[in-house]
Amino acid sequence: MRVTLDVFSGRPNPSWTLTGNDLRQLVDRLAGREIPSPGVAVGGLGYRSFIVSLTGDAQAAAAQLPPTFRVGGQVPQSTAAPAAAGGALLSPQESDQTALWLLTTAPQGVVPDEVLRHAESVIKQRASGTLAQAQQPQAPAQAPALATQCAFANIPYNPDFWNTPVVQPYNNCYNYAADYRTDSRAQPGTISGHPYDAYQCPNMAMAAEYDGCAQSCSAGVTYYLVALVIWPGNDFHWYRYQSPNGFWAHKPGQTPVRNVDNSDRVISPADGLDPSNCDRGPYTDFCGYLVIPVGMQVE
Repeated sequence: MRVTLDVFSGRPNPSWTLTGNDLRQLVDRLAGREIPSPGVAVGGLGYRSFIVSLTGDAQAAAAQLPPTFRVGGQVPQSTAAPAAAGGALLSPQESDQTALWLLTTAPQGVVPDEVLRHAESVIKQRASGTLAQAQQPQAPAQAPALATQCAFANIPYNPDFWNTPVVQPYNNCYNYAADYRTDSRAQPGTISGHPYDAYQCPNMAMAAEYDGCAQSCSAGVTYYLVALVIWPGNDFHWYRYQSPNGFWAHKPGQTPVRNVDNSDRVISPADGLDPSNCDRGPYTDFCGYLVIPVGMQVE
């Protein structure tokens, strides 16, 4: 079985293969249960859940499990997919316990230690009901120069385009910020041949600028207003402002597009929230605002 820790937004998620005793133990934990399908996890920044994929039809027949399913995280119970007729629903407690165990099966070096600690902390806090909510936000970091100098696209919020089975798993936050579907989970700097070399604000912003992203506007060009944040040393994330709606939206990794932060608050400047001060989970570094010309391609 292939196990993927669904934790990043921009970069590929870490994954590894279960074999031997680990494989048998997972099958024993899940045998006869109704298990959530892979596309229904509640989104957000940081740890979301595990995605488990069977690697062959013989394995599927032996395990009597769906070809792909999720373990852990927040999943609407109405979306469970039956693994076997009459099977009991995998309880949140069982799911969390299995998720904590799956963390221990990651081979050394596959998942950064900081990411493992983050995932373990979130799982335990959710299980105990003590997951912290964001405090009252500080004043947002406005972008007055960009707001007055640029012509922004007036395109309404349309998450349905991105939240379909053929699009959602294969496009990430950078695809959404640029409004450009590639089905490749686009990376800053790839299409221009200048990829980033570190998960730091200057490196990521420069890679995106090689793609066409900019810090200022040119006359006669229509733009999207975007914001970049970083999980230091681990990952990046982008937001896009929905100008006719008056709020910010984003796509955390392979999960659905959303307009709320990790505390489920609409990221609305009218309510004092924007990417600089909303609940971003482990993405603690706010890099600033940039603009992406409409039609910019990413890869």
